[in-house]
Order: sequence, then C-alpha cells, then structure tokens
Amino acid sequence: MVGCILNIINQGELLYHLNFENVNWLKLSLCFVVPYSVSTYASVKVKTERN
Repeated sequence: MVGCILNIINQGELLYHLNFENVNWLKLSLCFVVPYSVSTYASVKVKTERN
C-alpha cells in the first residue's frame, strides 16, 4: 500500500498517462522495497528484543 502511494506521489503523472518509457524503474521498485525492508527490520528487531 505504501509503495503504491509513494509511486503516485513521485511519478503519478507518468503512470496516469501510461507513459512507461519515461518511468524511472529504479525509483518505482525502491518505493516498494524500502518500506517493506524497514517494516521487516522493525518487526524482527521487536521480536528479538522480547526474547
């Protein structure tokens, strides 16, 4: 969900007009990978600190 929102904010106009030639694919993929990585890291850290 967060990745979709970030991509709409960052490249919404290109995606809306289906202008895939000018889409920055690295930025698009990072908008999904970074929030997922942060969430996973935080969850693992909380679980390991409880034990």
